[in-house]
Amino acid sequence: QESGDDPQILADLVSGYRRVGMVQYFAGQANLGDSKGALESYRKSLQIAQRWREIAPNNRDALDAIANGYYYIADAYQGMSDYEASIEAARQAQKIWQSMLEQNPSDDRSLRHLANSWQELATCYSMLGRFEPALEANQQFLKLRQEYAARHPDDTAAKRGVAAAHDGLGSVVQGVGRFDQA
Repeated sequence: QESGDDPQILADLVSGYRRVGMVQYFAGQANLGDSKGALESYRKSLQIAQRWREIAPNNRDALDAIANGYYYIADAYQGMSDYEASIEAARQAQKIWQSMLEQNPSDDRSLRHLANSWQELATCYSMLGRFEPALEANQQFLKLRQEYAARHPDDTAAKRGVAAAHDGLGSVVQGVGRFDQA
């Protein structure tokens, strides 16, 4: 078996390229500010994840890695202020995580990731001044964060996630002037 067909090596490469991309640029953490470089690293990570999935079609980790590839690509596009491209990539990730969650409703990882994809969409729509879709995306983000927190009532990070979702929703509600929904 060639090393290029070894699922573990492919998994490690996916992770490695993603980590390099995160050092280059990932919103919300210290990075080098190189969103274009990060985009290339994330694309390479996605390509390898797709190869991994071809070799191991029933491997949920490989499918999750593909969704993560799209999510990180969305983040890099957001860092370059290319919000339309970010929305497109986030939607790709979202489709995968939604499917994974439908197949396994107790899949917490997919639930968290799906919630984060809604947050990504909400941010992009807000930056584009498209407040109605931003409001819908924030409502979905809040709903999923609340669902996760209900599953894990002792998890303080889950509670912070709900608070962050409320904050994002409040900002968008203020932007559209719907103070009755705040």
